[in-house]
Amino acid sequence: MRFAKPVVSAVTPGHASPNDEITVKGSGFGAENTAPLVTIGGHPCTTTSWVNDTIVLCTVPRGVGTQREISVAVAGQVSDPVQSFDYNAPKIFGVEPNIVPIQGGVEVTVRGSNFGSKDNDQVLILGGARCESVRFVSSEELTCESSPQVYGIVDVQVVVGGQSGTGKEILSSALPVLKDLTVSSGPALGGYITKFRVENVPPSPVPAGIEIKCTIGGNECTELQVSTDGSRIQCVVPSGGGSESHAVVTVAGQSSTDAVFFAYDAPVVDRVEPETRAVA
Repeated sequence: MRFAKPVVSAVTPGHASPNDEITVKGSGFGAENTAPLVTIGGHPCTTTSWVNDTIVLCTVPRGVGTQREISVAVAGQVSDPVQSFDYNAPKIFGVEPNIVPIQGGVEVTVRGSNFGSKDNDQVLILGGARCESVRFVSSEELTCESSPQVYGIVDVQVVVGGQSGTGKEILSSALPVLKDLTVSSGPALGGYITKFRVENVPPSPVPAGIEIKCTIGGNECTELQVSTDGSRIQCVVPSGGGSESHAVVTVAGQSSTDAVFFAYDAPVVDRVEPETRAVA
């Protein structure tokens, strides 16, 4: 005697992560002693539990992606596959370290969930730049073995199985450092050249989209020229006043915090017109 093959009609929930439990509904799932087996994307569920002829429970096996086929096998008969299951997309919870040098080259660990397995290809993107070498540690941890160049505060993205997850603004480059000024005082009118001696500034040519600003007393310098090694920025001093005008360099929205100041010359009075005299 041959029974009708099983039929899958619904899966709830329609998306989940590995080790979550889902319910498969249909018909022809047999009896408990027939040991029905559920597969997702060709991988057997970690456990399949028979409830009745129309319901079985599945502990989701490891996997990634969307529209994965689900089928139920009972006593040698297999249901037609139903494309009705999506693995949850990867999520990013944090990175370590969360501050990296702008030139890159350091190891960055990304922690989260749903990163798949060592059989999957994981892509890590830091601030729009792809890691060339990604090491799979676990479904909750990946390592970018040599970080790319990063400027400012950026997102981190992981892509696996056609799905992506993003940690918003969780990684930043080291703050620019202003060491000193080659010309640290001068006339209030401005218009002359000084050089900011700096660290953590991209060399010339500066990457597209990266804004660099130099200010003195909150006023922006003009005609910036960054050296080819990123150690100096030449600019024209703006007009201003005061003996302690704070000098600041800003790269991709991040500003130096160093105590470097510019002293504008004090005003000098050499005559008063018209001259006045006391009246007797």
